[in-house]
Amino acid sequence: MGSNDSVHFAITQDGKYLAMVDGPEVLVYRGDGQPAWKHFCDGVLVGLGFVGAHLAVVDAEGKVVFFSGPDGRKIEEVALDRLCHGAFVSPDGAFCVLSSTGAIMVASNGQQSGVPLQDLATGAFGPDRNSMGLADRHGNFTALDANTGAPWGSLALGAPIAGVAWCYQGFWLITTGQALLRIDGGATQILGRVDLPAMAGPLAVSSDGAIAAVLLAPENIAIVELHTHRYVGDIVFRREVYSLMFGRHAVLGVGFDDADANTVDLLTRATIRTEPHPGRGRNNWNLDMQFEAAPLRGAVTFLRAGGSPIAEFNGYVEPDIVDGGGRSGCKIAALIFFMFFIGLTGCLGFAFLMRFMGFL
Repeated sequence: MGSNDSVHFAITQDGKYLAMVDGPEVLVYRGDGQPAWKHFCDGVLVGLGFVGAHLAVVDAEGKVVFFSGPDGRKIEEVALDRLCHGAFVSPDGAFCVLSSTGAIMVASNGQQSGVPLQDLATGAFGPDRNSMGLADRHGNFTALDANTGAPWGSLALGAPIAGVAWCYQGFWLITTGQALLRIDGGATQILGRVDLPAMAGPLAVSSDGAIAAVLLAPENIAIVELHTHRYVGDIVFRREVYSLMFGRHAVLGVGFDDADANTVDLLTRATIRTEPHPGRGRNNWNLDMQFEAAPLRGAVTFLRAGGSPIAEFNGYVEPDIVDGGGRSGCKIAALIFFMFFIGLTGCLGFAFLMRFMGFL
């Protein structure tokens, strides 16, 4: 499996493009799995991410390259001149590199800003580029202001941290050991824990905060619904998984070696796999979906309803009556009843007369 601090796969928020790295090569696909473009870089790539209309990649020597996402045109190169081992992106288009001297935010115009923390293992942005959660190789997790580097809080978890992600319900998710932990936004306390059946690796969270996916090396992905915080089963690939990331809603993207990828819609179970770029051979793989979809649909529906009841009964309320409308309605009803009474009396009188005359 790829190292926990390297991201080998990326998908746009709308799911229209996917990207993989394989050594010095970056390969991009359309959302339907068809090849779009590829490019050879100077060094071995250790991280990538879509930032707005651009795809950013970073190599082990610290060179960051920004490409146009749709067509692969090179936009900008930025040399950090330090060793790098990973990267992550924010929902609003910021790119952060994990380096030997800390976390460095890099923009396509060459602007840089850093957070000097040593021995970083992995990290993630919060709801936007203004906050970060960073984990070091000693099991410490810190939440901080990404603009100033000022920490809000820190927790010593006592075990290596494999993955960090922000959940849009308002808390951090961290994988360590065989557990998925929920940490408050300021990194001051553990809010809860979901036990998993194997050692947990990197993780991803859906954009609505309803579903988490956790890599259980080497081939399984654990699925956790984040309404009642329950592990609901696995996706099992017959191939080693390297990276995972959510695209649109509940579409989970999965990256393999040799620059192959697969997407799975966790609500409909629809899947798409990438087709090989020209010059690359075709690889085959299978997957088994061994998870409950109903709890995921329930979590998604509940969160989209804002935590309110999904449906409620509202009885019919008569409209307000103005300008004597109620009195007119009574008159009409009385007239109808009177006409009905006259008609009924006439029918009975006619029947009595016919009987009296011997016709009935």
